[in-house]
Amino acid sequence: MPSYKAPLEDVSFLLNDVFQIDRYDNLPGFSDASADVREAVLNEAAKLSEQVLQPLNRVGDLEGCVRHDDGSVTTPKGFKEAYRQVAEGGWLGLSAPTEYGGQGLPVSTISPRTSSIWCWHESRAHLAASRASRCSWCRRSWSMPTDRWVRATA
Repeated sequence: MPSYKAPLEDVSFLLNDVFQIDRYDNLPGFSDASADVREAVLNEAAKLSEQVLQPLNRVGDLEGCVRHDDGSVTTPKGFKEAYRQVAEGGWLGLSAPTEYGGQGLPVSTISPRTSSIWCWHESRAHLAASRASRCSWCRRSWSMPTDRWVRATA
């Protein structure tokens, strides 16, 4: 079975040495995204990606999704549980405001987390990314509490 190793050293190099992300700590959310917090987020995202998400790629390729006559879709074995881990782990709300249950981290500091999740079967990664984007859009458009919306759609 293929394995995936998240590129933690590369991401840390980009954030710290190339983008020098610490120099933006005077902007909203950036002071909360210290080097320790970024490292912890990246390490946990790597674990989730390597241990839970990547192993589902083969299952997704072999089983695929099944669309039923009523329009509902059944995902391959393990996808629902993995998505639940992503949602319950707060991964979809890292950049959501704290008043809605998010971490309030700047998108630029958590974008590398998204690249780790892309190791997951592309169809589920698109779903997770679209839900996170819709949360952001809903928050801006309707001031809808993101944490309730994420739980309602998970």
